[in-house]
Amino acid sequence: MDLRAAADRYLESCFERETPPHVREFATTVGLAFNYLSHVFRVKVGVNASTYLKNAQVERAKSLLASTTDPIATVASHSAYGTPQTFHRAFRRRTGMTPTAFRALAGESRPPEES
Repeated sequence: MDLRAAADRYLESCFERETPPHVREFATTVGLAFNYLSHVFRVKVGVNASTYLKNAQVERAKSLLASTTDPIATVASHSAYGTPQTFHRAFRRRTGMTPTAFRALAGESRPPEES
């Protein structure tokens, strides 16, 4: 079983449902015991499952912040964070900046739009 691909499918499902990902739910989804999945995922993917899921959420949020003008609360829900506050805290912890600051910085690096 390709655990990375399974995790990515699970994450897409979470993004569509706008519900936070959980390793226990992921384990159930792929039909493995939580402890076994945790061990095998770390060995095969090189990072623990929880870190992989959280990093993917942040990457999704970064992509949305850079490519849309959606409100921060909308980006939070589309990135499967339970609340905007949880999103803000997790985003800042992982990136070292707020979602608003990231969006401003990403906007500076985009080429100007043609009229």
